Amino acid sequence: MITCKLHNQIENFVPYIHSNFVTTDTIGEHFVYLISDTTPGAISGRHRHTSGDLFCWLDEIDLPAYVVKAVRNNKCAVIIDDTQEGFKKSEVDDNLKKFTARHGLNTADCAKHILYLTSNLAYEDSEFYSVIKRPFIIDVCKHVWFGNWDKNGIQKSIREENFKKIIDARSKKVWDFQFVSLQQRPRDFRIELRNKLRSKYDRNMSICTLKEGSAGDDLSNSKSIEKSPYDTIIDKEYPWYQITSEHFSHVKYAVVSETEYYGEDKKLLTEKIIKNLIYPQPFVFIGYKKQLQDIRNLGFKVYDDLVDHSYDNLNDDERMNAAIQELDRILNIDPENYKEHALFNCDVVQNTDNFKEVYDHVEKLITHQLS
Repeated sequence: MITCKLHNQIENFVPYIHSNFVTTDTIGEHFVYLISDTTPGAISGRHRHTSGDLFCWLDEIDLPAYVVKAVRNNKCAVIIDDTQEGFKKSEVDDNLKKFTARHGLNTADCAKHILYLTSNLAYEDSEFYSVIKRPFIIDVCKHVWFGNWDKNGIQKSIREENFKKIIDARSKKVWDFQFVSLQQRPRDFRIELRNKLRSKYDRNMSICTLKEGSAGDDLSNSKSIEKSPYDTIIDKEYPWYQITSEHFSHVKYAVVSETEYYGEDKKLLTEKIIKNLIYPQPFVFIGYKKQLQDIRNLGFKVYDDLVDHSYDNLNDDERMNAAIQELDRILNIDPENYKEHALFNCDVVQNTDNFKEVYDHVEKLITHQLS
């Protein structure tokens, strides 16, 4: 294993996922320099600029002279970790190019050794740095829900307990609500979705949450904020890894909305859909065009035996309405027990290891084993 040094390491803390790769040994001839989140408790993710700026986050980072020299000699790879985000290239490209130019590394040869890790599967390549795009969020979910990220495996135990409760409750087929649409941050398309759902289905049969969150979207076209009767955190956003099991146990179906809907320059898979893959609750899906096919290609099952997901192939102006029409159809069907379906998806999550693949690639790169 090659040596990997962490930028701005505080005492002995290393982001959880990278702990398999970062060492405290003296660096060898070939090494990795990792720019990641060093906030105590971090799993992985981008370096946090002291100002909180999202798009100029590399401005305060100065690479040590020995790192710059090693990159120029093709003996070091600088990894810029942005694996918990899926920003569009138009949002972060200027700062990345500025970073390479400031260190004199904006050449074609050096670009191979400046690696930007993103979860945006639509991020386009650059001549100034190398782009590695993978569904890294699956790895994050694996370590939180199936591993020991929080030392004592608290979230793992909670997930296992939730899974049992949900399976037991759903087998009884006693439904408080026909469907749930859990949305927090009020992005424009989520407001549109919530308003369309509420124009057809009332609160007696469905849950359609929307919280003020921190996205800063204009709520003037929304029919007001709505809370779930199961909510345990009424006025705040949920921590991303948290669920309230009743939303799965006592609700027949889900309408799952992802982070993006319009356009195809940001293709991001997040915990929002993974929750409905690892817990047995069939769903219709509101994401970018053909996102469900991307999810299938990763090995997941998406209830194709029950739900006609053909809406996934439609354009932006048609897809949402078609998904709601499909929801209307399946509401008349009592779903079967999908325990094995969910367990299959759990195995997909547990067997995912994008980070190891990246580090294996980097080791070959800097030891000149790549053709």
